[in-house]
Amino acid sequence: MSLNYEAPTVSQALPVIMKDLLEYGDEVGSRNGRVKELLNTQIVITDPVRREVLSLNRKANVFAQIAETVWVISGRNDIEWLSAYLPRAVDYSDDGETWRAGYGPRIRAWEDLSVHGHRTHDQLRYVVETLQSDPLSRQAVIAIWDPAVDTTPGKDKACNTFLQFQSRGGALYLTVNVRSNDAMWGWSGINTFEWSTLLEMVASILGIRVGELVFNIGSLHLYEPHWDKARRLEYEDVKHRNIRFNPGRNITTLEEVDGMMD
Repeated sequence: MSLNYEAPTVSQALPVIMKDLLEYGDEVGSRNGRVKELLNTQIVITDPVRREVLSLNRKANVFAQIAETVWVISGRNDIEWLSAYLPRAVDYSDDGETWRAGYGPRIRAWEDLSVHGHRTHDQLRYVVETLQSDPLSRQAVIAIWDPAVDTTPGKDKACNTFLQFQSRGGALYLTVNVRSNDAMWGWSGINTFEWSTLLEMVASILGIRVGELVFNIGSLHLYEPHWDKARRLEYEDVKHRNIRFNPGRNITTLEEVDGMMD
């Protein structure tokens, strides 16, 4: 079964998605136990800069979200630094030192072993320069799935596989294709946070506003240990809370993005 969702924020979408996963999701097996699963789901977040998870009983660690987001966008995949904020990071590493499918190097330093010899490509720079040159381009894409690595055995394989940025009507839109998404730790735990931040940064560099963040998810699922927690989630409309991580407001170049880890 597939469902489509549209909401202003991740916090408003999350309780609805969890309820539907529990009610309509098919129960299937996985390498990590039973899951409730929806196939071919689309989620549209219309105000993605409000990226804080304010759902009651979710208790997302915003410090870990900020750390992993900066870690990815700066091009890193080393475990030692990330583990200080995300202790379970080592569980997804084959060698205890890196995530072999870490998004950072694939976005910022894709390894090219073609006929031209060894070189790397900064796909984020390509996106920025492409849209600066032609704002209506449909070629501002970032590939994350690497068949040379992700088709071989290993603990870590890219779940988010493809990003497409599109500039229309003075706004920047980002579409994220995902092969496999855990709704608790993946989609709400980090993916909406990291990709909304990247969207905001690129929009700021281009001098346009932030548009919608869209997820096309092949398998959206919820692991059995999270089923009880998912039933207790509610949207927390707390107007006096003003948690913000909006670095794009002051970023005008990629060099400023690269300086975030300094």
